[in-house]
Amino acid sequence: MSDLSIGCVRRFTANQFQEIVIAWELQNSAEYPWRTEQKLWLQLAAEMMLQRTRAEQVVPVFDEFRAQFPRPEDFLDASDYEKSRIFGRLGLRWRKVTMTNAAAYLCEQQPEYSAESLRRVPGVGEYVAAAVLSFHGGKRAVLIDSNIVRLLCRIEGREQRPEIRRVRWFRELCESLTPCKDVKLYNYGLLDLSRKVCRVKPICETCPLSSGCCSFAYGKRAE
Repeated sequence: MSDLSIGCVRRFTANQFQEIVIAWELQNSAEYPWRTEQKLWLQLAAEMMLQRTRAEQVVPVFDEFRAQFPRPEDFLDASDYEKSRIFGRLGLRWRKVTMTNAAAYLCEQQPEYSAESLRRVPGVGEYVAAAVLSFHGGKRAVLIDSNIVRLLCRIEGREQRPEIRRVRWFRELCESLTPCKDVKLYNYGLLDLSRKVCRVKPICETCPLSSGCCSFAYGKRAE
């Protein structure tokens, strides 16, 4: 799939789309403490916290988590109360079980930066593995979350449905758009652009992709 937004004001090739997203990210990148984290344990913890949670909410919790549990062994040694308390700040007390299982695994194993290896860690699914690979492992990985679904569906003028991330045409689109180089910048660009601009109530006038967006062209801005 080489072109996007067929029938709209303009067509984007995959290269053009990538260049626009990367250029925007270079000027508008967000600074979060986990983006420069070097330890796999803390990279995984951050991505698990970020699932279905706003990044701004995660910042103080991740900072406390990193200070209190810099190693998986530290988390295993913590009381149930401490584990519940820190995840309770995000309304995610149940994730203490996931993190406990992940910590126990990491104390025994040293996963490589590969999808197959990371997916063996308890609690690590497709999204977390892709995030860690592209953001910290220097590997090409296709990233799909609900915000990215919203952005690409608007570009394509398609209905946004929860199951669309599993539909063949959408997965092929994401695959064709993900570059081999600069994938870290590209994936961060998708996340930051969909969070800051192409949000639920989009700010289309500031979006660098508006010239090729079907929803913008046809006035369907807040679907």
